[in-house]
Amino acid sequence: MTSYTGAPRQGARLGYGAAALAAGAVITLGKAALVAAGALSWWPGGESATGAAILSLIGASGLAAAMRLRVAPVGAGQAGAVAGLLSLLLDFFGGHVLARSIAGVMMVAGSVIALSAVDLAVGNIAVGGRWQVWAGLAVNVLFALAFLPMGLVVPVWAMFLLYAIWLIFILGMLKLRDSLPWLLLASPVAALLIVGSLVFLGGSLLNWAP
Repeated sequence: MTSYTGAPRQGARLGYGAAALAAGAVITLGKAALVAAGALSWWPGGESATGAAILSLIGASGLAAAMRLRVAPVGAGQAGAVAGLLSLLLDFFGGHVLARSIAGVMMVAGSVIALSAVDLAVGNIAVGGRWQVWAGLAVNVLFALAFLPMGLVVPVWAMFLLYAIWLIFILGMLKLRDSLPWLLLASPVAALLIVGSLVFLGGSLLNWAP
């Protein structure tokens, strides 16, 4: 049985990953409480007990995964990544995307750090099958479709430019799919932050308008 905590580098990565995953999960549970109290909107808006329950389930799943990272890093890392991606998908439609996405970003980042520790332990051999590649690509496609309304707030040429940047970024990640498939799980987070930040800066500094 492979030990993932014997080497200092592996143990440190698992510790950092667990801390980030747990912090994101706790923030998600806090958002669930705010949604239940009506202090935070829930897609498609307004107070929602269902939304609070879903966020609570995602947060609890992320917290459970963080607690199991040192025992079962592959399965726990994958579960944490799924929870983070679900959180990002739901927050994408809630307004104030960059601020709301912090929890999902932390959960995915923590899971990716943990999975990279597993890759390190087994000599950088891809672990967990190919699902990480397909899951990352599927979420990227969903985000790309969800960004279509950007045409309402940015010029058409800017929208094509942003999608081109997104595509180049994803193609770069695909080059590492065989050796580092867990990077594909992180790619939706990075792509969302890159495109979202460019849209924000374009509107603030360049007064982008359709």
